[in-house]
Parts: sequence; structure tokens; C-alpha cells
Amino acid sequence: MTDDTRPVALTAQCTAKARAIESQRTDALFHDPWADLFAGRAGDAWLAQQQTDYPGLPLILRTRFFDDFCAVYMSDVSLRQIVLLAAGYDTRAYRLAWPDGTRLYEIDQPAVLARKEGLLQREGAAPRCERAAIGVDLASDWSAPLLAAGFTPGSPSVWLLEGLLMYLTQTEAEAVINSITRLTTQNSWIGLDLLKNATLTSPCTQERVARLAQRGMPWQFGIDDPRAWLAPLHWDAQVTMTEEVGRYLGRWPYPPRPATTEALDLPNAFFVTAKRMESAK
Repeated sequence: MTDDTRPVALTAQCTAKARAIESQRTDALFHDPWADLFAGRAGDAWLAQQQTDYPGLPLILRTRFFDDFCAVYMSDVSLRQIVLLAAGYDTRAYRLAWPDGTRLYEIDQPAVLARKEGLLQREGAAPRCERAAIGVDLASDWSAPLLAAGFTPGSPSVWLLEGLLMYLTQTEAEAVINSITRLTTQNSWIGLDLLKNATLTSPCTQERVARLAQRGMPWQFGIDDPRAWLAPLHWDAQVTMTEEVGRYLGRWPYPPRPATTEALDLPNAFFVTAKRMESAK
């Protein structure tokens, strides 16, 4: 089965390559035995272009952070349904230990999920929970297929939006969050990553932003206060910087950012977890 050459699929393959690199380390933060299969030629090409000793470090830290997020909140006996929106080549259904009764929904482009299914079947991989793959364009109504697959809005749920919102416009990103809010009830959880606005405009990231745009997968959405953004919909958010995760895990090779006004305008990314405090109105 050949690589999918659409921009959204190429992004997923690059992310898979970062996971493959990490999985080869003796001190790996996680193990994804299928990541290199998914990476393919696009992942190899991405790695060849990296000009750093730590290729994909933010992606690696993000994976571990949200692995821990899933483990913590799915340990709650009231939470047994989890939705991965824009799941890509995520293999958490196969590599994490899930409580009995967990039902995991993966939503992404049909071609991405088809390639994923083919490669995993070839390897004899089996999910460690009940898994439902929903092939649908995220620009269309994805909530109806999710409901048809058995998702229950009246029961608490966990949602993961990893590497998605920065590729949307602000209007599209807000539409996604609004849709999730309508499908969730009190005590549900959401995990997502967001870019700071400066990441889209800083001279430090200008080359990368331009390169992504040329490849048809531009970064479009940034935000400086995720807590304030989510609060009107009754999501109580906790925000963690990439650097904080790296230092906690002993994987941050860079000096601390200076505590100056100028530092506030530097590029950065947020890992956000939020709890639904009220049922959808």
C-alpha cells in the first residue's frame, strides 16, 4: 500500500517518523512499534531535512504528555469512551493499556484510516480495547457518523485533538470545539495542543511557516490564552508549555527562556487539558 500524498496525510507520516525515532531509544518515553511503517517515504524525507540534533522533539513530548493524559482520565470508571479527532497514524488503541469496557473512536480521512488498517493487519496487530474507525472528512459533518458508530453524548467522554487545530482557521477551530461541547456532558475531558500567536509571525519560525504553506498544510491558528478561549463554553483548562514537559521528563536540551517582556513574544506551544464543568446547553 503506497503513501498517501495529500498534505494532511504527509503531516501524519512526519509525526509517525518522530515517534519511530523515539521508540528506538533505550530511554524511550514511549514505544510505538508500528510508527516506522506509517512514516514511509514522506517521514524519511522529513527526517532528512531536519537541521537539529533533536528531530521532532515537540512531537515526541506531545505524544508522551497525551499518553499520560489518556492513562490518568481513563482510569476513572465513569469514563469509558474516548474520541481521537484527526487520529492519523495514532496507535494508542494498540499500544496503551485500556480499562475493560473502553470504546475508542478514531476519526480521520478515509484514505488515512484505510492505509493504517492495511499496515496494522499485515503486522497482525490487535487493538487492546474496542475500536471504531470512522472515515470521514473533518470539513464535513463528522458528528453524525460518530453517533451512528455508538458514541453516547449523555455519558462522560475523553477527547483528544493532537496536531489538528493549528492547521485550521480560527472559525474552523471554534466550530470543532463547539461541536465537541454539544456532544459532551459534565465531567468529560478534552486534550489539545495549540500554538502561540507569535509562532505564526516570529522571524524565528518564518521559514518553517512558509515551508508548510508551500506544501499545502499551513499553520493558520494561534492563541495566547487557551484558558480564556475555552472558558465561555464551560471548559476549565490547565495549560502546560512544551518546555515544562521537556524539563519534567529530562528531555529539554535548551537553556531556560529568560523571564523578560521580550520572551513573552517568542514562539511557543501549549499542551492543554480541560474538564467540562457543565452540560452542554
